[in-house]
This record gives sequence, C-alpha cells and structure tokens, in this order.
Amino acid sequence: MNNRKQNRILVSVFIVISLLYSQNFIYQEDDWYILSHPGAINAIAETPFNIYFASDNGIYKFDRMTKELVYDHFSSRHLPSTKVFHFYYDSYTDYFWVVHNDGISYKSTIGSHWNEIYDPSLNTIHPWDVEDIGSNGEYICIKTSSFIVPIDPFSGEIKYLDEDETLDIDMITWGHSRFGHSGENTTEIGFLENHDQSDIFSQRRFNALEITVSLTDSNGDEWFGTISGDILKKPYYSNRYSMINIGPNQQHITEIYDDSENGIWWFADSEFRRIGKDINNHSVFLSQWIENENEWIFYYSDESVSIQNTSVNCLLRFGDFLYIGTMDGLLILDVRNREWKNVRRGLLDTSVWDMVQFGNSIFIATARGINEFSIIGNVITQPEKDRFQIFRDNEIYALEISDGFLYIASRIGLYRENLEKPNLELLSDKFIREIDVNEVHILASNGQLWEIKPKSNNHLLIDSVYGFSVFGDFVWINCYYQVILQNIKNGGEWSYSYKDGIPGNKIYTIDCDRDWVWFGTDNGIAFYNWSKYHQNEK
Repeated sequence: MNNRKQNRILVSVFIVISLLYSQNFIYQEDDWYILSHPGAINAIAETPFNIYFASDNGIYKFDRMTKELVYDHFSSRHLPSTKVFHFYYDSYTDYFWVVHNDGISYKSTIGSHWNEIYDPSLNTIHPWDVEDIGSNGEYICIKTSSFIVPIDPFSGEIKYLDEDETLDIDMITWGHSRFGHSGENTTEIGFLENHDQSDIFSQRRFNALEITVSLTDSNGDEWFGTISGDILKKPYYSNRYSMINIGPNQQHITEIYDDSENGIWWFADSEFRRIGKDINNHSVFLSQWIENENEWIFYYSDESVSIQNTSVNCLLRFGDFLYIGTMDGLLILDVRNREWKNVRRGLLDTSVWDMVQFGNSIFIATARGINEFSIIGNVITQPEKDRFQIFRDNEIYALEISDGFLYIASRIGLYRENLEKPNLELLSDKFIREIDVNEVHILASNGQLWEIKPKSNNHLLIDSVYGFSVFGDFVWINCYYQVILQNIKNGGEWSYSYKDGIPGNKIYTIDCDRDWVWFGTDNGIAFYNWSKYHQNEK
C-alpha cells in the first residue's frame, strides 16, 4: 500500500471519528427536515432523478417523481460553506462538484461527506475567481480568467499536462451558473400561469423577479433561478411560467404555529423580541406552509391598512380566522377571504404577548393585564366584574390552559385559575416569563428553568434558559446557541447544535410533540424526528 492510499485512509478514519464526537447520532437523510430561504439562486444542475438549485444558503432539490422542492440537508450539511457559486453534476462519474465560499468540494451523489481539493498551485485562486466548472469526460475542468485547470474526477488531484498535451475547449460541457457563461444568457420572462389563490400578490411578486441563471432539462422544460430565491419553470409545450417558492420568505423565525387541524404551519418574526425595536421594512411578514402539498402562501405588510405592525409575538387559529398578536394590537386575518382587521380599542395595552382559547373566548396577555376576547363577533368583552383585576397594570408574558386551569405567567408571579370554578391560586412569586404544562409537569422559566410543584418546594432544572418545551418526562431546553434534551425523571441529557442539523447560529423558539421537535432560528426552521432516537428512554 503506497503512502498516498495510507494517507487517504487515515483522513477517512479521522473524519468518521470527528463526526462521531461532534453529533449525537449517525442520522439518516429523513431524520431532519429543513425549511429555509435560499437567497439568490446561483447555479442549476440536472441528474436523472432531480433538478438541483445551489444558492447563497445551500443546496435545494426538486424531485422529479414527487414534484417536491426541498432543502437538500443531506448535501448541504457538511459543506464547508453553504454559499455556493457553482454546482456541477458530472454524469460520467455520478459526482457532484461545488465551488463555494471556502474552496472547491466534491463527492459521489450517494456519499454523505464532501472531499476538499487541496493543491499549492490553487492557493492563489479564490472561489470568486472561478468562472465556470465543467467536464470533458476525462477531467473536471475549472475555468478562471487566466487558465483552465484539469482535475481527476475521482481523486480530486490536479492533472499537470505535459508540454505536448492540450485541452480541447470545444469538448468541455460547462455547468449552469450565474457566474459562468450560462449566467450571461438569461432571458426575459413572459406570463405567469393562473393560480387559484392570491393571484394579485403572486403576479406582483412575479413581475419583480430578476433572473440569475437558467437550464433546459432533458425533457425540454426550462428552469430559472432568481435573485430573490424563487424558482420559475416553463414546460416545453407552454409559454407560461409557474412560480415555485422555497421555504419561508423570512430568514429569522421567532414564531412557529402548528395549525394541525388545517394541515398548515405559520411562520413569523418579531423584530422587537429579537433586537428590541420595530423596523417594519420588509414586505413579507407572515408565511403559510401547506405541509401535504408543500405549497407556500405569503402575506405582505402593505396589503392592508390594518397591518400597522409586523412584529408577531403569538398566533392562534380558530375557524376561518387567524389571530395575530403584535406590538400594535390584535391583528385578525380572515384566511378564506384574505381580509384583515386590527383590534386596539378595549385592549389594556396594544402590546399583545400571548393568547389562549377557552370555549368562545380568547384570553389575551398584554403589557398591562389580561383581556378577554369573544370569538363570536370578534370583540373585546367588557364584563361587569373583572376576574383578572389583580393583574391590572402588570405585564403578562404567557398563558397556558391545561386540565381546566388557566396558567398565568406574569411580573408578579405564576398563578393558575380554575376555569370552571373561578379560584385564583399563587404557584410561585417568582418573576415568570414562560410556562409549559402537561399531565406530569409544570415548568416555568424566568431565565432559569424551574419545575413548579404546588404546595411544595420548586426544583431548579437548569440555570440559564432562553425557552423550552415539555413532553412527558422530557424537556427540550433552548440555550440560544444550542438546545439540551433532558429527561426530568432519570436525569439523562443530550446536547443538540448545528453539528446535528439545526440551521443557523441562533435558536429563537422551540416546540415539540410525541414524534417531532421543531426549532425557529436565524436561518429558517428545522424539524427533527427525536422519537426515533429517544423512544427507548420514554
């Protein structure tokens, strides 16, 4: 065995060991599902089964069988940089080649980890200097403004040609990149196909699109990437374009609402919660994902005069109405008719922090107390006797309903009220910002995470926490840059971070059910099938 082969084996062993120590499990492709905004589409490539789109934020793929366009977590996760300039599929070897912000990488389509090209002669070539990448059937060809570098398509080693050897440029098939020859041949787009919903908003979005790169696939269909991250497809038999959206239109996701009864997820951002002030300078402030169809609907800050604030603090769905708590009142969306209403009058404060539903009422947590809102008529109720008088002029941060009790997290402590026989009980006099209750545990956070035990001493679970979600004896704890899964019963603990699959560097929100946990981050949303790896501990 020569030294070169020995070195490759040692490197492979080192990579495997590193991965074992940097993540909790050896994950399968479908363990993580990522929803993120791609940014600009920079390259397109075709394989026998998929169309790939490389972007400022990783690699996305369109499955030609299922017609589903998703983030390719399997290919993107281990790239040294997810800002991709060129993406090339070599049909001769069934390998992918990527020029990204940190260099040049390659791997087999069925491989999980990327190999890096390293050669002293390439040290002077910045990825931005690469104009194109292609293949002549024998070599992968990297084109710069000065020369073309031939590379062995399997080993990634640079081939140094003898003086009498030359590359026939006409035999090279180049990729489809915004920064290459393909990017110079973008076309004007024509007509958008008709949609059943929100035609006017789709058309407005379509009219503003700027094409970055295009590809005509083996079926004759044309694909177009755009600067905004939208994908256009024009079938070979038509002159009308369909617009395919990828992920939420916001990068920062601080609020996730599982509208499971309708098969919908809602995603929003609260700039106030993130940075302490409202900017309101973005057009899309609310994204709706229809999960089974993988379809997206976007809602714009300028589509109604009722939308005065886009910092979304909480969401609640009842019937055809979506109730949105903002920093400037309660915003109500008629989902069926796409009509808006803003409720301010009657609120104790226009800063709405949380909402829960009980019967025909919605209890609203504001910065100066609790309002009761009637779903019948969509109005603030004005009862003769204020059952929440004790909370007047005190900030209410979170509400939770469980087993007939309303739990109230406030500046003056944690309370619960029996909703059938009004009786207010103080559970803790601590300043409480967040609560989560199930049949086993009452958990509350004030920067520290506590297990609340009525008529007993409270138990400190962790000293520093940004948010949490509880299921059974398990609690998912958000520590902002990572999350911790803790078994309250036996003390078992696991740490999760970007090394496991959470996108982004900051985690804003977390929630879970029996099978899945989901995270809102500064780079989209991640769903993780945690039951697969922790069901034995339940």
